[in-house]
Amino acid sequence: MQEQLDSTASAVVATKAVAYAGSGVSALQAYFGTVDWAFWISIFVAIGGFAMNYYFARKKDKRDEVEHQETLRKIRGE
Repeated sequence: MQEQLDSTASAVVATKAVAYAGSGVSALQAYFGTVDWAFWISIFVAIGGFAMNYYFARKKDKRDEVEHQETLRKIRGE
């Protein structure tokens, strides 16, 4: 179970890094090149990054809740 959580955490960190890096690069490109399409690409990449982070955070919350309930069940001796 811990290995799954560790791999999921690594995936979330990697996803954040890629999304924010892509967004930052596109934003800088738009700023320095004054190209409107680059600005919009950076906005879409950022929104996509936030959406992916939200999705994986929700999945992690659900797994954590199941693990918490299992721990409480063990403590109670059920």
